[in-house]
Amino acid sequence: MDRLQVTLDDLKEAHESCVERAELSKEHTNMDENQIKKEFEKLHQFLKDEEEKQIRSLHKEMKLQDEKLQARMKELSAQISDLSERMAAVWQDIEAENITFLQNYSDTLKRLQHPSVANTTPELQEYQHYPIQTVIFTTWVKMQNLVEQPPVTLDPDTASSKLQVSQDCTSVQYVENKLVVFDNPERMYVGVLASQGFSSGVHCWDVEVKNNSHWTLGVVAETVNRKKYYKLYPKKHFWCFHYMNATYKQGNDPVSNIDSNERPNIIRLQLDFDEGELRFIDPSRNRILCTYTAGFPEKVFPYFCTEDMISPLNIFMSNKQKW
Repeated sequence: MDRLQVTLDDLKEAHESCVERAELSKEHTNMDENQIKKEFEKLHQFLKDEEEKQIRSLHKEMKLQDEKLQARMKELSAQISDLSERMAAVWQDIEAENITFLQNYSDTLKRLQHPSVANTTPELQEYQHYPIQTVIFTTWVKMQNLVEQPPVTLDPDTASSKLQVSQDCTSVQYVENKLVVFDNPERMYVGVLASQGFSSGVHCWDVEVKNNSHWTLGVVAETVNRKKYYKLYPKKHFWCFHYMNATYKQGNDPVSNIDSNERPNIIRLQLDFDEGELRFIDPSRNRILCTYTAGFPEKVFPYFCTEDMISPLNIFMSNKQKW
């Protein structure tokens, strides 16, 4: 009975874990559903804006062409009216007494031989259809650029128990009491990873640090042991930049060329995986804070950590252009 009781307790504990996992999965599904709706709303809005812009362009071109046609029609109407009046006057002279017609014959010939407007043939351009296929192709290229690089978002399943990830997965904050989280294999012992990993190309993202007094940013190799606490330097496959105790560090080495009075509010991370380079940039002052150049042996994930309970870290997408 004692052995069965132990088995029963284990089964109950496993069931509770499954219930927690199911609730967590449901919560994440709802979050992903909202995110999908949000992203497709952006695409819908983009297409709607492009459609309205192209229609405005079409109407603008047609308006110019219509104005030219209206001006030409007005000119032709004036010619028709002038010539009709001249012809009517001649017919009136013809129907008059012979002596009057003969007396005015020279003037009549002048009016007929020298009309006020000689050109009566309208110069009209053939209608050219709006380049629909070109517009569609251009819009497709724009949309491709729009979705080519996904935004960097946080993965709550990787967040350590002292980090609270926001509902939209773009912000993380340190909490005083540990959170009740499922100890899944993806979860970090310290810190949180992005949902997106990179194994090629150039990628940029901005992190708003503001008054945060203790933060770590960088990238981490995919296969690191996430259940251990590491000193965050490249030999352990952590390429990080830190700020703590009013000191900036690249790995374990202090960075002395950053003035404490010029503390950046935003740190821009620029990863060129193919070139094996990671830069930390202060975009407001257009300067590089530190750089890693030794390359990356495998796929890496953006890494974030903070121990400041007041100021969270906020993640934004940055320009892909390389410095």
